[in-house]
Amino acid sequence: MNKDNSYDYEYDDRYCYKQSNVLINKLDIKDSYELSVAEREITALRMMDAKINKIEGHFDFEHLYTIHRYLFCDIYDWAGKLRWVNIAKGNGRTQRLFIEYLAESIGYRVDFSDVSESEMIEASATSF
Repeated sequence: MNKDNSYDYEYDDRYCYKQSNVLINKLDIKDSYELSVAEREITALRMMDAKINKIEGHFDFEHLYTIHRYLFCDIYDWAGKLRWVNIAKGNGRTQRLFIEYLAESIGYRVDFSDVSESEMIEASATSF
């Protein structure tokens, strides 16, 4: 992770456009900033829907992948699949929703709405 909380991706022809670190996407966006904006907008809508229409599961790896697939299926073919390289994009959003579901299942409520993106990234990085 970079100091500005952005991520660098090692070029990998399975996941990135040729000679680029921009992830291959269904929208065919090849500019990293434009892709970031589109991803944020699309996943925000999916997150809102997933909070209303809960994604059921057993709180296991498959459940986590199902959530990831739902959030990112409009953007990436590999959404919700095990990847060959470490691509951290989306893991935070997926994990937050998973944690919210888990807390709800035992009668608690977790609200991440007042936590900034940089605070979430810092907390995630610190946890390792």
